[in-house]
Parts: sequence; structure tokens; C-alpha cells
Amino acid sequence: MNYRKLLREPRIMVLLAAIAVACILIVTQGLHFGLEFEGGVRIPISLEKRVNQLEMSDIVNTIKLRVTKYGMSQVVVKGIGESEIYVEMPKGDVSQVEEIEKILRQQGRFEGIVDGRVAVSGEDIMPGSIRESSPALQGNDVRWAVSFAINQEAARSFATVVYGKADYPVYMFLDRPEDAIVVVKRSDLLSNNLTVSESEVIRALENAGRRENDSISIFIEDDFASEKQSIEALNSTKRVAIVSAEADPEVVSELQGMNYQITNKTTEEMRPTLYYNEEGGLKVNSWGAIDLLSSPILSKDITEGRINQFYEVSGFAPSGLTLEQKQKSALAESRKLKSILSGGALPVKIIMGTPTTIPAPLGEEFLKYSAIGAVASALAVSLMIFLRYKESRIVLPIIATILLEMTLTLSVVGTVLGTIDLGVMAGVIGATGIGVNDQIIITDEILGKKKEGEDEERSAKAGIARAFFIVLTVALISVIAMIPLLFSGLVEIMGYAISVIIEVIIGVTITRPAFGKFMEKMFEN
Repeated sequence: MNYRKLLREPRIMVLLAAIAVACILIVTQGLHFGLEFEGGVRIPISLEKRVNQLEMSDIVNTIKLRVTKYGMSQVVVKGIGESEIYVEMPKGDVSQVEEIEKILRQQGRFEGIVDGRVAVSGEDIMPGSIRESSPALQGNDVRWAVSFAINQEAARSFATVVYGKADYPVYMFLDRPEDAIVVVKRSDLLSNNLTVSESEVIRALENAGRRENDSISIFIEDDFASEKQSIEALNSTKRVAIVSAEADPEVVSELQGMNYQITNKTTEEMRPTLYYNEEGGLKVNSWGAIDLLSSPILSKDITEGRINQFYEVSGFAPSGLTLEQKQKSALAESRKLKSILSGGALPVKIIMGTPTTIPAPLGEEFLKYSAIGAVASALAVSLMIFLRYKESRIVLPIIATILLEMTLTLSVVGTVLGTIDLGVMAGVIGATGIGVNDQIIITDEILGKKKEGEDEERSAKAGIARAFFIVLTVALISVIAMIPLLFSGLVEIMGYAISVIIEVIIGVTITRPAFGKFMEKMFEN
């Protein structure tokens, strides 16, 4: 066989190119292994109250969905008893762990409030409609956005609430605090450099935080001594005090003495984003202290009774960052919101514990056993092929093709799509059977097995054409069989389905065409 001529065959060149790309990905990015192989981080969660088994299952599934939607390719969520949950994820950088903690902390209650009335809530959102937009540059700012659709009944209710309220803002909240006051530093309150008075800012913020039967009162930390009596009087109806993480410790101590539950926010979150509208006066765009995400203005056509099912929540990355940092922040914010809206609200509040590093259950031993399993599978296949054909020159190309398919699949999953966990390894080994079956079909056709009544051997090309019809049919059936697992929402088996689908696609498009061409050249005479 002329190997130089073989290397110039298009199908062989595609295989070599795929191998080169896989090697580059592995060298530059490294293979990312999951908890079973490299260990990771565990975040303990305590529930505010005990729950039954059904409620615990719902909470666990909601958390799984949230973190998966955020982009984590592998996460393990375990319910422990009636009030504890462990969230375990592969090793990541500190910022990634912090983002996951933020997602888990939030209960996920979304509300759109117009003039103090709830116009739309998280229960109205159609989960499959939630979409995040790529970060967009607007001047020196980077904008993020998440769009969604609501059901027909909610759309009619929204139209009723906003009727006649053109140019009113829709205050979009995620986990709006209830029974709360905000104690804010004057410097944070007036950080927007607008030529407006302090009273105007407070009035605008209190109007933004207003909701039926529950308003949010705002006090200036610098004037705490004179406002202490008013704050203490509110304790009969208010339970939560929102303060800056850099608040005066004495102020925090006195608030705790009044039986307020303290919620700390960063300095950036305590600074509201304001703008001045010539027609409507001072407006609030967003305020992290009360989890106000954005405040889009109602256009006139929406407030005339027209039913609209599509909405968008948007915001801007924090100022004071580089453009690259703003883009990363905007992407993280849109992913976080999409994750929470997709995952739904948690039925109970949760208390986050301190993340801890956990070792791999079997570490290197686990990885070694997985490799042994893959090699053992290949050897068993080799033996069966040799017993069938009695020719070693047929065994070697088949085994080489199997190993190449495994390697290419692991390189795609472990560098581009996420991490290699037990489910992925099981899928890679399991898909080996599909690959071997296809290669045996191709080999039989090329060797010219005779049909009944045929006197002449079929040509290799005719055999390959028939073989690939069967191969494509089997591949299509295999992919369709994996789709229910892929969209089941069960993170533990999604890796298995993904690896099987990828290996089948790689086999049909890259390795099996190359194998067919190699075998055709080997037996062309």
C-alpha cells in the first residue's frame, strides 16, 4: 500500500487535522477532570427550616438547574437529612466560586413593580423563553440584558396594571427585601454627581422601593444619632437593616440591639444608579442595596391595553473597571440572572456555609482504573475481532480507530465543553461498542462478503457505500436515543449522553470515513 498517496486522501487529511487540533487543545488548555478525579470545592447550605423529602428533592433540583444554567458543566448537589445541602463542584478560581455563592444565596423571587403594584412575577415567566444577550458596548459602558416571555394570563394582568401609566418605570427586582430599612452613608447616596438635593434622592429611592403593604424606608448613617428614635420605632414592622459592609461598627451594634437582622452590601451595591429625566424628574435605574436590577420605562403603546408577552431586563457593568473586566462582569451578571430565572424560586431561605476544599474520592487511583477499563475494553474487542477475521492486519486499524475516537471525544469534552467525570468516561467506553460495530460492517463490505445468489464479489467502493448507509442509520438512532437523557435535567447522566453523542458524531464525520478509506486501500487488490 502506498502510504504517501494515502496521506493525501481528503478523509485521511481531515483525521490528521482533527488529531492536530485535539493535541493543541490538550497542550494549551489541559484536560479538565471532575470531582471524582481531581477533587473540588464543597459549599454547605443550611435551610431556614426543616423540610420533608419531597420539598428537599425540589430544592436540590432547583439548585442543580441554577448552577448548570450558569455554565458549570458538572455539579453535585446532595440533600443531607431535613435541613442540610452540599453543593460540590470541580476546582475553579476564587471568582467563580464567589459567583456560584451569589447565585445560591438568592432565593430567586423575581418581581416587576409599577407604581407600587406587582405587574409581573417569576411564576409568570416561561422558562424556555429566557435568553441572555452578549455584552454590548455603549459609550464607555458595557450593557448586559436578559429577555424572557410571560404566559397569556400574566400578559393580560400586566396590561391591566400598566394601563394609562405611560413613562412610568417598571422596577425589576430579584429577591426584593421585605420588612426592611436601608441605612446608607451620605457619600454613597450622592455618588452620582447629579445636581439634585438629598431629599430628592431619598424620595426617588423610596418610591422605587415602594410596594403594596410594604415600603422600604431610607436613613442616612451620618445622621444616625438624630434618626435613631425613628429607626427604633419602625422595629415593630421592620425586621431587616441593610447597611454597607464598611458601615460604622457602633451603628451596626445599635441596630442589632434594636433586634434588626443585619444584611451587608458592598460599597458599590449601596450606591444607586440615578439619572435625571426632564419630564419625569429624578429616576432610579438600579440599586443593589434593595436588589433593584433595572427600571425600563413604559412606552405609550404598552400602556394602552395592548397585551405584550416579551420583556427584557438589562443593566450596566460597574464603573471603574477596564473594558475587559466590564465585559466579564456583564457576562457574569446576565448568566447569573438567566440561571436564577430559569431555576425558579426556592421555597425556603438558605444560609450559606464556608466553602471547603474536598479531596477526590479515589483521585489518581480512580483515573487509573478508568484508563484500565478503557484499555481492557479495547483488548476484549481486539480478541473478538481476531477470532472473527483471523488476521492481525485487520485488528490493528480497528483498535487504532477506537483509541482515536476516545481521544478526540475526551479532548472536546475536557477542554471545550467542560469536565471529564465518571458519566463522560462511561459514555466514551460505552460508545466504543457502536464504533466497533460500524467498523465491522465496513470491513465485511470491503472484504466482499457475498450475498446469496451473487457470483461476483462486489467492489470495495460499492461495499463502502452500503456500509455507510447502515453506519449513518445507526448513528442517527444512537443520537436520538441520547436526546431524552441530554434534556432530562439530571446533571449526573448528562455527561454520559453528551460523550456518546460527540463520539458518534466524531466517528461518522471523521474516524470512520478515514477507516473506510484505509481499509479500501488495504484490500483494493
